[in-house]
Parts: sequence; C-alpha cells; structure tokens
Amino acid sequence: MRFRFRPCISLFTFATFTIMAVTGLVLFIMPPGRIAYWTHWRLAGLGKDHWGNVHIVSSLFFILSGILHVYYNWRPFWSYIKEKASAGLRLRAEMWAATVLIVLLVAGSLLPLPPLTSILRLNAYFKEVWVDDPALEPPFGHAELLSLSGFSRKMDIELPEAVKALREAGIEFDSARQSLEKIARANGVPPVRLYQIIRPFQKEPAQIPVEGGLTAEAVEGRFAGTGIGMKTIAEIATQTGTEAGLLAERLRQAGLDFDNSDSLREISERNGQNPLEVLKIMLVTGYGGKELRSDK
Repeated sequence: MRFRFRPCISLFTFATFTIMAVTGLVLFIMPPGRIAYWTHWRLAGLGKDHWGNVHIVSSLFFILSGILHVYYNWRPFWSYIKEKASAGLRLRAEMWAATVLIVLLVAGSLLPLPPLTSILRLNAYFKEVWVDDPALEPPFGHAELLSLSGFSRKMDIELPEAVKALREAGIEFDSARQSLEKIARANGVPPVRLYQIIRPFQKEPAQIPVEGGLTAEAVEGRFAGTGIGMKTIAEIATQTGTEAGLLAERLRQAGLDFDNSDSLREISERNGQNPLEVLKIMLVTGYGGKELRSDK
C-alpha cells in the first residue's frame, strides 16, 4: 500500500493546531513565573516550562505543516484564491469590514482598547487566582535560583540555623552552595517549602528611619531585593518609622488605586508600575519621577 503524504500532512496540521490551541489556553490561565517556579506549579503533571516548550514546538511545526499543506494542495488552493479574488469585487464591503476588524484586533491588543481589555483583565485574573495565600509569594523574583547561603544572607537568616532546620525536617543536600531549586527538586518539594522551614529564623527587619528625607537612589539602595514588595502600607510605615496615613495620602495624591490592606506588589501591579517606583512615591518627599501620575 503506497504511503500518501497529502492526507498525512493534513492530519499532522490538524494535530499540531489542536496541541497549539490547548497549550495556548493553558499559558493563558497559568500563574506568573514567580509563582510557578517558586511553588513548582503543575497542571496534568507538567510545569510552566513543559507547557511553554510544547506550545513553542507545536506552533513551529504547525507553521511548517501549513506550508507543506499548501504545497501539496497548491492547484486547488490557487483555484480557490482566483475564484475568491474575482468574487472580491462583489464582496468589497465584507473585505473592508474584515480588514477593519483585524486592524482593531491588533491595535486593541497593543494599546490596549476595550473590549479587548476585558480579555487582558481575564488573563491577569487567571494568573493571580492561583495565589490564594500570600505565603506562596516569593520574597523576590527568582529567589529559587539563589544558593541556600546566598538566600539566607539576603533574608537575614543565620546559615547554621537554616542548615540545621532543613536537615531536621528531612531535607537532604550536599552543600549550602546549592541553589534552592536544586535542593527542592532533589527532595521532591517546591522551593517555597524550604523557605517555610527556615522562615521562623528570619530576623525582624530593623527599622530604617527616614527622618531628614530619602532620595530615590537611597530607596533603591536600601530596599531593592529585600522582599519589601510583600509588605502592606502599615508594615512599611512601621519599618520606616513613618505614619501609614502619610504614605497612603502620597499614593492618593499620585492618583494610584489601592486598598490599605494591599501589599506593595499588589499596588504596583494594579497600577501597572514598578514596586520600587511606588515605594519612592511613598517615602520620597515630593517625588516627581516619570512614574508619578499626579495629573489624575
């Protein structure tokens, strides 16, 4: 029986399209990378990288199979194009309507514009709905890539205490120079579990008084990478020796949308800004950086 490439390519095109569509939907609803990597998020046994890799590969092979599909069906395809081209003169309104819709689709996605903003908000909702406990948030981006010693130093945890606590909890590792990710995978737990074990030994952050004023550069130097994004307005006020009401008023004057119970990260994400920029608005008197939206 002779092997026929044309039906094989047609079936392969349909299969790659189906895989691409399914993985695209998963990418639409999966949590952001900081959560996925910190908690070892899985869906159907596959992690973020697995779903992303399958989506990329299936998309590329869908394009390739589409090209081959056109090649093996060139004559009927070309006849179809000529037929529709000749009929296009009678479908001028439909052609312009389709063109306008495509332009609006692309422009609405880039700007963004309603009603496509609803789709983007739905995407943001699905990404955040996975975090039902603030404790699942990493203290800073890609914390899992730091070595145990580096992470302990950054989080102000004595390394001997961290090592002892982990070993008593049954976590095995060869060296504190190993990354949290490597230690976690070797023990079949997510990196967040390691942090939960050693977090009781984390020292309370020392109060950083801001009397006399802070510059924007000083805010970056003192607070970047310290996990302050997880703190609420009240906690930031306590740590910096300021009044929570004053910090909230500065946010209001900048036109930012927030609730008093929001963390710094939640405020920044809600307003599409960098957490450090929001922190500068809160702590730097009269801060007028380009991120400050005082015109609202």
